[in-house]
Amino acid sequence: MPDNVFDKSKGAPVDAKIVITVGDSGKDAYLTIYHAENGGRPATYEQVMAELRSQGITYNVNAEAVKTAVENKNSVNYLVAKWLPPVNGEDGTIKYLFPQTQTIAPKEDENGYVDYKNLGHIHNIVEGTVIAEITLPTDGTPGKNIKGVVVNQMKGARAPYVIGKGIKLSDDETQLLAACDGHLRWESNKFVVDEVVTLEDVDASIGNIDFIGSVIVRGNVMDGFRVSSKKDITINGNASGAEILAGGNLTIKSGSINSNITCHGDVTIGFCENSKITCDGKLTSDAFISCDVYCGGEMHATGRKGIILGGKYIVLQEIHANTIGSDSFMATDITVGDNAVLAAEQTSNNAEIEALNQQLVYADQIIVFLASKKKELGQLPPEKEELLMNTFNQRTENNAKIEEIKKRNEDIAVLLQSNESLSVYVSKTIFPGVKININNASYNVKNEFHKCRICVDGGEIVFHNN
Repeated sequence: MPDNVFDKSKGAPVDAKIVITVGDSGKDAYLTIYHAENGGRPATYEQVMAELRSQGITYNVNAEAVKTAVENKNSVNYLVAKWLPPVNGEDGTIKYLFPQTQTIAPKEDENGYVDYKNLGHIHNIVEGTVIAEITLPTDGTPGKNIKGVVVNQMKGARAPYVIGKGIKLSDDETQLLAACDGHLRWESNKFVVDEVVTLEDVDASIGNIDFIGSVIVRGNVMDGFRVSSKKDITINGNASGAEILAGGNLTIKSGSINSNITCHGDVTIGFCENSKITCDGKLTSDAFISCDVYCGGEMHATGRKGIILGGKYIVLQEIHANTIGSDSFMATDITVGDNAVLAAEQTSNNAEIEALNQQLVYADQIIVFLASKKKELGQLPPEKEELLMNTFNQRTENNAKIEEIKKRNEDIAVLLQSNESLSVYVSKTIFPGVKININNASYNVKNEFHKCRICVDGGEIVFHNN
């Protein structure tokens, strides 16, 4: 008997019943079919799909599961639609490439020697150095529920970091970089770079200072310690038995005693005693006593005392002083201008230019030969091609070096010419015992001179009333 034929002995026909159950939050849909009985109408695939559509269930419908449910005579829950869950983004991370705690302790070398003066107080960092690597958060991907409604994801959070002073974020936001040269340190949960380091005293508690930036010492630099800076140094107290090296300008507000000073800029010191000073710029102090000085600029001893007494002083430009020497006839050697040194440098430079020109001749020969071979063969062996390129590069470097040396010689020529009019200016007294050297002329002072300008006239040292 066909299924759809009513059998009176079994009772009234019962049509199939389609039941769709939706899970929590509309994530999944389950299908249960209570199949027809006693010749009732069975459920069809089309009916089930229509029922799903009527309930708005259109996304990720499993047609095969629907077919199975229709064909299976058992009333079983079938998962017929499943949502696509969102994928949350990952949080960003940050990896610092430098320790956050600074270890200040003496260093031991390979021989077991412990240097108690170099304690690592300063952590130099160069502009552009990578301080930290940053992994950016990801957005993740949205999902969909079974009705096709978008389910938003949680985007990842940015790594927790603060951009400190002297630190910058890279353009792609994946790195923290040093924004300047300076001292790298950790402060209040962030790295900072100080362009200027300020200290109280430089002593055994601090150790030697070697800094890429500027240094301020509020107190003193003690005996046996060194302060070195690529830029400016300011010492409010004394430098006593110290070594001071400044790439910029140097100021010592009190004095320099038994110290060794090298400065590529201007130097201003309260007083100088038994110190060796090499200065590229202007040198100023109230008193120079038994010092060894080489100054590339002007030298001024014009303060309250304004005295130059004892020692040796080579100054490439003018000297201004209140007093030179003393009534005790203390030996004081003054040299203004350094034509002999400049002329020797000029000669050395000319010899270097000649050597570089000889190298250029040889390079041209190589280039001509290899270029002709390349034209003939179409290409050169790799080692010959490398030689050709290296020779080109060397030729370019030599030409640049020659131009640099020629410019220096031009500067020397100007200095030699200007040195002819160099003078020593004395506003009070110059005493016997002083030796004056201006360029190639010399004079041993045997009498006191007052308020005078000392210069060269006719190849001899002369004193003019000032």
